[in-house]
Amino acid sequence: MAVEIRETIVTPAKGGDVVQIHISDVPLEDASASLRLILTAKVGSYRAPALAQLQWEAMKIAGEALATLRKELGEDVQRTGRDMNPIRRGSKEDEL
Repeated sequence: MAVEIRETIVTPAKGGDVVQIHISDVPLEDASASLRLILTAKVGSYRAPALAQLQWEAMKIAGEALATLRKELGEDVQRTGRDMNPIRRGSKEDEL
């Protein structure tokens, strides 16, 4: 199944809205998800925004934070001298 926004909850807050987005490759009630992401971000205060605009803004905020964290993790891995891609268990490289 495709990864989709399964649910969005918008809660008014002081100085903006809190947007919570549930993203998954299966319906929310299905426990077999290979990806389940719950993203929560406080966005600005907008006059009559479309839901997609709030979702976009929340994803932009989260994306910037994730990009920074991913960069830091990459630097941490490089300092160990390891390759960025770990060896999968049971692979040919794992047998070496």
